[in-house]
Amino acid sequence: MLKNIKSLSPRRLSVTILLFISIGLFFTVLFVAIPSAKVRVWPRMSVVSHTANVVLIKSGAILDFIPKHTLKLVPVKSNINKSLSFDEVSKKFLGEHAETEMTIINEAEEPYQFIGGTRLVNQAGMIFKTKSSVIVPAATALEAGTIKVEAIAQTEDLYGEIIGERGNVPGGLKWEIPGLSLEERKIVYARNSESASGGTSKYGTELRENDIEVATKRIEQELIKTAKIRTEEEIKNLEARTGDEYTLLQYDVLTAETFSGITLPIDLIGKSVKSIPIEGTLIYEMLVYNKDELFDLLLPGLRDHIEDGQELIEDSTSKEGISVHVIEYDDNLSWVKITAELTGKERHVLSAKTLEGREFGERVREAIRGKSVRNAKRIIQNYPEVDRTEVKVWPPWRKVLPSLSSNIVLSSE
Repeated sequence: MLKNIKSLSPRRLSVTILLFISIGLFFTVLFVAIPSAKVRVWPRMSVVSHTANVVLIKSGAILDFIPKHTLKLVPVKSNINKSLSFDEVSKKFLGEHAETEMTIINEAEEPYQFIGGTRLVNQAGMIFKTKSSVIVPAATALEAGTIKVEAIAQTEDLYGEIIGERGNVPGGLKWEIPGLSLEERKIVYARNSESASGGTSKYGTELRENDIEVATKRIEQELIKTAKIRTEEEIKNLEARTGDEYTLLQYDVLTAETFSGITLPIDLIGKSVKSIPIEGTLIYEMLVYNKDELFDLLLPGLRDHIEDGQELIEDSTSKEGISVHVIEYDDNLSWVKITAELTGKERHVLSAKTLEGREFGERVREAIRGKSVRNAKRIIQNYPEVDRTEVKVWPPWRKVLPSLSSNIVLSSE
């Protein structure tokens, strides 16, 4: 080969040398200068929070301590008057009670004595009472002791429902005696051999003391329900006037309820009435605070928690992300101390527009140049700043990143 080259004329030799140089440059460009890679990294994010104690103070309130953070405590008061008709008057049974003959069965070795009015209960909860006292003889070796006694259905069953014509039960039912122990009920019980009869269902109404209690609770519930609706309306009006958002302190101890003027016709107790009029007044006060002002108070503290090399993701935090807990208040509710927490997310700054991002990019490019795509991903993924990564090379058939770090383009999302 060298002999052939020596035999070439100077001109042809120059051309040959230039050809070899060109080929070398071509392969250098092809394998060194042209190959490129695009690397995308997603910064690792973490939750960051800031908590502060804030004292909410009513206008004109005097404190015996100096709080670090304060906001206005705004009372929303409603004066509600309401009247309604209460028609859930107790039923009065006007029908007839069913009667039947019961056979009390004693399988024990000693006699049992039952007074008149002893209760007998069947599986459906029906209650009958004996009409006279009886002594049930003890069982013998051949048979159980038995005695018959008349029994009459009661007004209500075990579940408070009127029995009436339902007391006309068929024959052959078993009846327990609740006055006995569970063990005794297994061997001393009753049966009705014949169907009960005579029970009819007819009702009237009778106002009772418990009806008055229920009616009182009903008017109070209606007053509170109306007051809550009125309070929501007042808050909307407040927000419309100020342009800010206000939030209720949803704690029962911070809600003042003063009922007055509740009138009920107690003179009708024992009378047959279908309904009664009831009336009452409620002074209702709930407490609210300005949520926008609370957010503005907490946000600087949250920013102070952001570590060097990281940034707050602005859309990760908002006033909806504030949690509030009441920790103290005075008896007159002139002030309320709360602990408020604002949370958000921070992420590492990897953008090339920042000094931190440029320094990070230089470290990464230097670390992955000349590495396989697989190893490059592993190396990048090991950086604490990175959540995930994507690596693409050109030409596509290459499996190795360029050896020149300048041919690696790094971007962050």
